[in-house]
Amino acid sequence: MLEVDVLVFALTLYALSHFSEILVSSSLKLSKYFKMNPLIIGFFVIAMGTSLPEMFIAVSSMLQSLEMISVADLFGATVINSTLIIGISLIIARRAGKEITNEYRSVLLLMTSFFVSLILVIISPSRYLGISLILLYMIVARFMLNKSHHKSKIEEAIEMKDVIVESVKLAISLFIIIFSSRFLVVSVSNISVELGIESIVISSLIVAIGTTIPELFTAINAAGRDLRLVYANSYGSTIINLALILGIILTFSQNIEKIDLSKFWFHAFFILLSNMIVLITFDKLDWRVGVLLLGIYALYLAMSISHVQIPFMLR
Repeated sequence: MLEVDVLVFALTLYALSHFSEILVSSSLKLSKYFKMNPLIIGFFVIAMGTSLPEMFIAVSSMLQSLEMISVADLFGATVINSTLIIGISLIIARRAGKEITNEYRSVLLLMTSFFVSLILVIISPSRYLGISLILLYMIVARFMLNKSHHKSKIEEAIEMKDVIVESVKLAISLFIIIFSSRFLVVSVSNISVELGIESIVISSLIVAIGTTIPELFTAINAAGRDLRLVYANSYGSTIINLALILGIILTFSQNIEKIDLSKFWFHAFFILLSNMIVLITFDKLDWRVGVLLLGIYALYLAMSISHVQIPFMLR
């Protein structure tokens, strides 16, 4: 029944967003205990934590031969990370600061995000592409760890008992995310059939918003403290989504012939456009760039809802 599927969809979407937020919060507190660099925290802890919904949706989709639902979610979430979340963060922080513009890791994340988005709409999907994407993620991760001995400026006393509590919260949140993701994929598939709407439309818009809510809350909470956390989280999530997770899908899917990346030229265009704007204005990132990125997201949303397609974006 449609009503039941909608209820399941709403409940699982809430569970994913709520417990992903708890997961990120616990991960961040644990990382403070080990005194990690903010960009390292953002890339390895927060970005990986906030990308777990996409990861488990990908696994659930492969198990049910519904890979395109996950691919749509990955592209939709990447658009939100590249426009909405970076835009809101720049508006809150007013200015990026030298911590980002003077850090080579920041340029690495931005250029990798741009490069991956570009090659995905040029090269046909294959297992070789999947393996290459996974290797690219590993190379970027290695460079991010280079000279990682810098200490975080976030100094907050955390006792061992707090570490245990946060570890338990992290494990519980992880379990609920895994449990919820399977039902979310099923409900999206059922709703799309019952309403006659293409499942990738629902995934790239509604599911993507739900799975990026953890990034949004992280951005709002961290932008005023250290924008490096937000920056590494947003672009780190992009690399995890389009390199690691999509790479896993392309490598291990048994239905790779049904994966059509050409359907996502529209999404890739907005990802590339937002990345190009940040790259051009990199030394002068401020609230005005944030407003521009929000405008790009508004345009993407309006065109997606109205199903407007620009001919040169399609094959």
